[in-house]
Amino acid sequence: MMNIENDPEIFKALLELGLTKNEAKVYMALVDMGEGKASEISRKSGVTREKTYRVLKKLEERRLVKVIDGQPVRWRPMPPSDYFKPLIEVKKQSVEKMERVIHELQKIYSISREKDAKEELNVWEIGERDFDSIFHNALDSCRKHIYALVTPIGIDLLTNPDISKMLRKLSKANVNIEIYTWLEGDSIHAPGRLSNYADVYILDGEVPDYSLILIDSYIGFLVKDGRSPIIFYSDHKIGNGSLSLFRLMKYTSTPLKDYIDYYDALGSMEGKEIINERGIKNFLINVYEELIHSISVTLHGKEKEELYDIISEAVRRTLMKRIQNYDELTLGEKIKLLRTILRKTIVNGDLNATLDRIFNQLHLTIEFNIEKEKLADAFSYFSVSPRYPHPIIMLMDYEIRVSGYKRLDSILMTDNREGKLTVKYMYGFKKMIKTHSL
Repeated sequence: MMNIENDPEIFKALLELGLTKNEAKVYMALVDMGEGKASEISRKSGVTREKTYRVLKKLEERRLVKVIDGQPVRWRPMPPSDYFKPLIEVKKQSVEKMERVIHELQKIYSISREKDAKEELNVWEIGERDFDSIFHNALDSCRKHIYALVTPIGIDLLTNPDISKMLRKLSKANVNIEIYTWLEGDSIHAPGRLSNYADVYILDGEVPDYSLILIDSYIGFLVKDGRSPIIFYSDHKIGNGSLSLFRLMKYTSTPLKDYIDYYDALGSMEGKEIINERGIKNFLINVYEELIHSISVTLHGKEKEELYDIISEAVRRTLMKRIQNYDELTLGEKIKLLRTILRKTIVNGDLNATLDRIFNQLHLTIEFNIEKEKLADAFSYFSVSPRYPHPIIMLMDYEIRVSGYKRLDSILMTDNREGKLTVKYMYGFKKMIKTHSL
């Protein structure tokens, strides 16, 4: 049987994916056991029995384990991929975003070098002892603003007593201080301490292994977690590039006060994702889908079709305000555009949409890759005509129909093994349908 201490990589990965140390130990032990009583899990994980019960309850809330009724109660782990795969995907997207930002920063840096190759940039690698002295002097000379991107590990750069005292003094002197960081688990304690003298913003996604501090737009420190190496620069060109990065982060972050208000209202941070940019977008999409679904099941025939057309026309008008030549696109171009938008609005899973001409018919095929456990819920949404309460799919259907086609039928297929749901809409040209009926 697996020994937790012999798998530090798995243990570290679970911590990085949001589990506490005790949660990681208990979950790893239970995965290895397959099933067990709390006392057995406690012995194997090395976590006390009292803490094991609390940890198991937390893991159950996260749907990482489930209770097997009986005397005594037993516990069984849920498949790791069900919980962790979506988290990993979010981290991948965040890493890609950060890479794009760093790429842009590198371009700015390269351009500044090319414009004046003779000018030497003032950049140095310094040691930790030199850093403390230079950082204190830089803060002491600050007159306008301080921007800081700090990791949960690097947050101690700003929370030690000496630095905190200096930042409080600067704040009282009307120096603008903005700090961007990540929540460590569900704790808002460390960022909360910073909010006494700074505007604190919470970022979402992958956490880098470095912190960046910019003082008065030209003095900067790039500090790797563990404080080695430390890059120090005193250069307006690099400073302006760094400032662009902070301006971008302000539009992709959430004020800490929103998380504090959330905690004060709920008493916990459960479901906190709803208050960041991606979370609220997904929440509003879900609300819209539920609203359309609820209305759809109460209407029939012509009334339902009229409702769908009203929604489609409203979405179409909204789209045309942003894309002025939308109405000039061909049907195929419109479907490709709407497919791109649709992918950005799907909360869970991925999709592909294709429009094919088969003899005298058009087939619009939409394939969804969905977690197997959610296939049944997805199927229930597709069971109402036009088989999905999503405004973009409605608009796809509408655009095909106003192009001279009539919806003939639709086919719904599910693949439980692959976790795939496919809906195929079939359309015939109206004139050909009329001739055939005669």
